[in-house]
Amino acid sequence: MAAAAAEYNPRLPMTVHRDQDQVRPLYGALEFGAQSVECDVHVMPSGAVLVGHDTGDKAKTLEAEYLRPLARLFSTKRVVREFTLLIDVKTEASSSFTKIHSILTKYSHFLTSFDPKAGLQVRQLRIIISGNRDKSAIKETMPRIAFYDGRSEDITADMDPTFMPMVSDKWSKVMKSWFGCFACCRCTESPGNIRRHLVPKVDAVALVGITFRTWAMPENEETWELLKPLSARGFVYNTDVPHLLARFLLA
Repeated sequence: MAAAAAEYNPRLPMTVHRDQDQVRPLYGALEFGAQSVECDVHVMPSGAVLVGHDTGDKAKTLEAEYLRPLARLFSTKRVVREFTLLIDVKTEASSSFTKIHSILTKYSHFLTSFDPKAGLQVRQLRIIISGNRDKSAIKETMPRIAFYDGRSEDITADMDPTFMPMVSDKWSKVMKSWFGCFACCRCTESPGNIRRHLVPKVDAVALVGITFRTWAMPENEETWELLKPLSARGFVYNTDVPHLLARFLLA
């Protein structure tokens, strides 16, 4: 008898940063239980949407590396809850969004969407546009099948989670720290600094169902432990070491 195909349960509050550079892009994140991944893309003059941080890899497209594999998993019901794909756009915002959106429409049957009449329709995959973002185009394109990754300055009294389901910002900017941290960093913030600078932002967006994520944050168990209470309130860890963070969160 053939072994049953693996099921994936993306339940851990973490985003795998620069997922395309991981040992096993997409599948590794799903196996670790990450609720989201971020991939970097470049939209080329030819219209190709290539995956890569500094330049697009001609051998890797957004569809081939992410959208088609996810479509196969969703069609066999192997992902048991909504998964999030953050698309970090490295090229010009407006033209890039137009091309990316045209590709996404082919997969709209499994994309979480919003329109004023039907409201929010939660499906298997939520797309969030990060990096270079055309805010007006994302907001005005209906039905909305790609959502907006906000920044701290977007935290306002009229925040709309059906447009901006996540707010993301650089750790040093949020914490008013002098350093910019990476996965190898062993520095930690004081609990007082976290209470003063991070907690108010997490709590403000959580009131309307928006999550908060920081990037370039220190990745070590001391920092993760300080942030653990916030993860229950909508804080999402950003990580380059998902195997270590998953092990910590599941301990």
